[in-house]
Amino acid sequence: MGKCSFNKLWLENPKYASWLLSVTNDQHKAKCCVCMKYIDISSMGEAALSSHIKGKKHLQLLKGTQQQSTLILNFMKPTDQAATATAPTTTARSLELVASTTSSTTSMPTNKSTLDTYVTREDTLTAEITWALKVIDCHYSYNSSIDTAKLFQKMFPDSQIAKQFSCGEKKCAYLTCFGLAPHFKEELIKLLKNEDNYVVLFDESMNAVTQSKQLDVHVRAWNTNKLLVESRYYNSVFMGHGTAADMMMHFRDAVEGLEIPKIFQISMDGPNVNWRFYKDFCEEMSKDFDCQSLNIGSCGLHILNNAFKAGGEASSWGIEQLFSSAHWLFHDTPARREDFQKITGNTKFPLKFCKHRWLENVPVAERIQEILPDIAKYVKSAKAQQVSCPKTKSFEVIVEAMKDPLLEAKLAFFTLVAKEVYPFWSGIKLTNPCCHFWQLTCMQS
Repeated sequence: MGKCSFNKLWLENPKYASWLLSVTNDQHKAKCCVCMKYIDISSMGEAALSSHIKGKKHLQLLKGTQQQSTLILNFMKPTDQAATATAPTTTARSLELVASTTSSTTSMPTNKSTLDTYVTREDTLTAEITWALKVIDCHYSYNSSIDTAKLFQKMFPDSQIAKQFSCGEKKCAYLTCFGLAPHFKEELIKLLKNEDNYVVLFDESMNAVTQSKQLDVHVRAWNTNKLLVESRYYNSVFMGHGTAADMMMHFRDAVEGLEIPKIFQISMDGPNVNWRFYKDFCEEMSKDFDCQSLNIGSCGLHILNNAFKAGGEASSWGIEQLFSSAHWLFHDTPARREDFQKITGNTKFPLKFCKHRWLENVPVAERIQEILPDIAKYVKSAKAQQVSCPKTKSFEVIVEAMKDPLLEAKLAFFTLVAKEVYPFWSGIKLTNPCCHFWQLTCMQS
């Protein structure tokens, strides 16, 4: 059985004339100038055209083309309109082809409702990406994107982009993880390729969600475009064991894409396992690339805080226990907070004590000094059963601390020493590159 060929009489048929075109190099195909699609007629012949004209997409595009053609005619001169009206059918088809091509490739901003449908997919995608960036920048959860399409349609009923907008929690996560993240990482790699050296910063901490250690890597380098030093997040890997060998293996995975010889220095905190990892890395770097990484010691922030902490613990004054107990005694306990305010008339409460960054506890010490007389009143009233007496370890620690006649002097000395060291410590935060990662991560917690 032979194949069906294109019949030129179809071009004169009003049913097909407005959208049908022949294919010059293939007589077994036809072309729809509205859908911009080739139709195979070799098997079904004219039936293939009849089937195509009933398609939902074809009908929608044909309707839009007819509307735009009307607008084009409205902008034409009267003589041009008359010529078009009396022109052969092929002229009308040419006009339809121009209109369909324009509508499929160009977004025509206008206030007229007849042109609202001509919004390109790029416009909608731009809106979806903008929303994903907003979610990331404001630390929203992906679930906050649920039903955003309905929300925006309700807020902007006259917007065609809002009608086409679709960015729920799964799509937002997909855009972020598989679209935006690889893009920004590639841009960072391109930037680093133009630099001679850069610093790699890393730290590992417990991830409560995945129940594993999360090793985060940042890169600090000179940005030639902005003419300044920038620290940028690069990658994260998850690990269970944290030996030096495990650190080496996961670190290699984390810095994949970076040029190892360009690593000028590695910034880290000071545990022994990190120093062993650093030693192994330098040996491997020397063996494979005949170069060395600069060793400027471990993080100065950790050294100062740990030294101050060691001094505080060596004093045996119980400063840590007092600060921590004072905070937790009134934290998430509305009844005790009400009793405290009723007895003292004070609305200030102890601040949270940071066990890892002792030099950050200057405001904590100052608050305790400020409200210490009120805490003494509360303890006295609780012991006298004038208010409910807390039966907690925190309350017992505070009761014992109040018996110390030198408590005020100890708090004043603690605050004085911390304030003396703090300016030097804050200067390290601003100038020492090995401390910058700790400043980026820990200081935000």
